[in-house]
Amino acid sequence: KKHTLHGYQIIKDQNISKDIKLGILMHHEKIDGSGYPQCLKGPDIHPFGKLIAIADIYDAMTSNRSYHKKFSPFKVINMFEQESYGLLDTKFLFVFLENIAHNYLGKEIKLSTGEQAKVVFLHNNSPSRPIVQVDNVMIDLLFEPTISIDEIM
Repeated sequence: KKHTLHGYQIIKDQNISKDIKLGILMHHEKIDGSGYPQCLKGPDIHPFGKLIAIADIYDAMTSNRSYHKKFSPFKVINMFEQESYGLLDTKFLFVFLENIAHNYLGKEIKLSTGEQAKVVFLHNNSPSRPIVQVDNVMIDLLFEPTISIDEIM
């Protein structure tokens, strides 16, 4: 939990924007004050810290780590949709989710059913549950709660 302070100490005297320095220092703060290192709340957290927090969590969850295998980007997007309110700034989170999901439009995926599909449409209000195409059949995952996207091919 001290890496934010150590990182800040390393760059504090460098010719780097103050915004970036504060982003490094505050990227583990949470809107409700449960983060670290200073337990800051919403308006006291620098916007760069709020942005880096979202990107850092997304990267950690979609990457293989010693303590877990990577999750599908759509599973992570769903986790953000379900679990991040009150912790992350929703103004930044909604923009991030919409933009990250659009990176997967047109991509081949593997569904939890084992079928290969293609992402063909994203719902603005629920980007984790797109419409996918399996062969010539369209499946709206918004209305198929038992089917998930397991992998990007």
